[in-house]
Amino acid sequence: MQSGSDYKTPPQSGQHVPGDIDNTPPNHGTACIAEYQINTASIDDIKENVTENLRNIEECEIETMLQAMLRIIARNTDDSVENQKWAEVALEHCLETARMFLNQSNNRYTIQLRSAIKTYCDGTYEWDRYEGTVSALNAIICHFRSESNQETLPTELRVREEELATIFKINDPRVPSYCRPDIIQLDWTTARMLNGDIHLNDTFEDTVHCANINYNLNREEEIEDDRKLRWDDILMTFELKKNESLKTRDIPAEYQSGRLTHENTKNVLRPPRLASSSSAKGSASTTAPLFIAETELSSKTHSSEPRKRGSDQVASEQSDSRKAQKMSKLLHPAVQSAIYAAERLSTGAWIKSAVGVVLLDSELYVVMHDRQSPLAARGFDFITNLPHFVVLTLIFQRLASCHWDSIAFPPTPEIQFALEGHSGTIRIKNRSFQFKTGEVSTLYVLNGRGTTGVPVIETSGLKTETELPLFLKMSWPETVRQRESTIIQKIQELGKERAVVLDHTPNMLVFETLTVHSTSIIRTLLGLHRTDRDCSRILHCAVFEKLSPLTDLKGLEFWKAYWDIVTTHHTLWEKGIEHCDISVSNLMYRIKDKVPKGVLNDFDLSRLSIGGKREGTRANDWTGTIPFIAIDLLSPSAEEGKVRHLYRHDLESFAWVLFWVVSHYDEGKEILKLQSRPSWARLNYAVYLIQEFWSDFYHAKTRREKRLQNSWVTVDEDGQEMQQGDQGVQQEMNEDTELLRKLVSFLGRGHEDLVYWRN
Repeated sequence: MQSGSDYKTPPQSGQHVPGDIDNTPPNHGTACIAEYQINTASIDDIKENVTENLRNIEECEIETMLQAMLRIIARNTDDSVENQKWAEVALEHCLETARMFLNQSNNRYTIQLRSAIKTYCDGTYEWDRYEGTVSALNAIICHFRSESNQETLPTELRVREEELATIFKINDPRVPSYCRPDIIQLDWTTARMLNGDIHLNDTFEDTVHCANINYNLNREEEIEDDRKLRWDDILMTFELKKNESLKTRDIPAEYQSGRLTHENTKNVLRPPRLASSSSAKGSASTTAPLFIAETELSSKTHSSEPRKRGSDQVASEQSDSRKAQKMSKLLHPAVQSAIYAAERLSTGAWIKSAVGVVLLDSELYVVMHDRQSPLAARGFDFITNLPHFVVLTLIFQRLASCHWDSIAFPPTPEIQFALEGHSGTIRIKNRSFQFKTGEVSTLYVLNGRGTTGVPVIETSGLKTETELPLFLKMSWPETVRQRESTIIQKIQELGKERAVVLDHTPNMLVFETLTVHSTSIIRTLLGLHRTDRDCSRILHCAVFEKLSPLTDLKGLEFWKAYWDIVTTHHTLWEKGIEHCDISVSNLMYRIKDKVPKGVLNDFDLSRLSIGGKREGTRANDWTGTIPFIAIDLLSPSAEEGKVRHLYRHDLESFAWVLFWVVSHYDEGKEILKLQSRPSWARLNYAVYLIQEFWSDFYHAKTRREKRLQNSWVTVDEDGQEMQQGDQGVQQEMNEDTELLRKLVSFLGRGHEDLVYWRN
């Protein structure tokens, strides 16, 4: 076997593979851990995956990012010379307004800001700087909330006072965690809720005052349920790190004109490669990922069902918040900020992006995540360049007011989306659907499709309404890849010739693709979008008939449904519809005429092969879930896109699925669950060669293999039963019995001889 150093690093997300490729490599980064269920995970488990996603940071100048954000606020995103010129003039206008504000001697918010910066610099420890940071941010917020103080801003940036209702607040430290933002931006309503029954909480200024004095910092009582934050309550995060003292720093008495260029800014903040071991021991759960871990741990969730990975329990069992803060220093601040972004994006596909700021002493760094790749601005000294800090803050204030990080902005006629309390509504092509937020399921992912699903009920009141159980699927596929809706339409056309195909494929009722939410827009504004290397993503929404997992079935029903899927997959492949992503989670069933019918689901990563030419092979999304990928597709050549994905590779994946089901399920119930991140989800690419893969799952190897062999021996017995009623199924099963036996024997050899399997 070759060592890990002998394998080339595979292409990364957002990094186009040059030339034509025959196959996209398997998942990396957080996409690895998004595709399987784990019962407990830790920051230690996910930090390497998050770091992997940060390898391909796209960087820009800080002033370029400020101009792009100004254009978003002004809804001035068309790529034209006039709009670019407007952004340059608007930024200079804002900087001049900020300098006027900073140089006033009798403005109470200017005095508060300067005092807050002094408090920040005098802080001995990291947490001593929190109050100064919040006070400085809120001083800017309050000053530029007043409509009279907005008169010196460009017209497009002036917003009614009641709409500028956001507040910065120190995160509640009473529940220690390793996934806890230091400072958070909230809307006024949420901030008032956190302050509870404090008397001075009636006006916006009162709430700001409570946030500034850090009222809750040392309170010991438990947090009430109605005062528990969720990740979708957070508008943005600040992460602070103290490396050196700033007590000798002087704040300029007067700020002069000045611009930030490449020469007077810092390199983009990048994390070093992390070792695989660490002493940080946070815990995570598969249950409901919507609560901010250290802010407000809660039993309240968006889902009572197990999920891919939860963010509400990325928390420590310790009770000393300062100890938690000390331990959190083990993580690079860029990694911590990225974890917060992943938690927020994992709230649901309706969250378009997540912005975080890292304050490393006097250096400020802005990073944006939007499922494509991180966008980072070069850092700058915010004390020396305080006008830029002021402009950045008033931009955050206005971005929050227009909900720019949600698919509700900008409003579109194709899709209307709204969340209110514990329910949500979405309208697609004049058909309305309602769902409960407690039933939302998402994947934990920083870069990738970010698929979100939830059962829905149609409320259109139209004749087209159906009584079928329905399911809403929202995701961010790559622009260059074939849409799932397009492929399903091809399947529906095939169903006119072979009606049986429709029994075993998804039933899509309505769909819509929104290019207005493309991730290419912000990159075009930043000058980073390249048409020759398009990795952009767009929002795709579709409503399907709701299906059930194949693993819920048992005995004869399971085997019949399984072969339904295998034969349908073969039919589709012959017609040029190549699935290429066979995994246990994509095998489903529906009940028709009181009989379970196997359904091949999820055509997100499928490809069309027309006249021998494949469409979508230049995409960068990785296909496959590691345990189910054919061994040929885990080779170094495959990682370079040089191994064509063949029909036999999907057939091998079907065999791996059987192994998984027999090992993990008994009579339709899960009996073996992952307790931590397995080796195949790690970043050492050599472990993808399967000999280490199985050691994570099958500790009692002999006993489980014996049970596995016995289970597959009963295939013959089940086959005898089926022979009485279904000769076709019996014949198909007999043909594959030797394949299954060969796989069992192969596994028993510990994967020492790859040639054995390939022959």
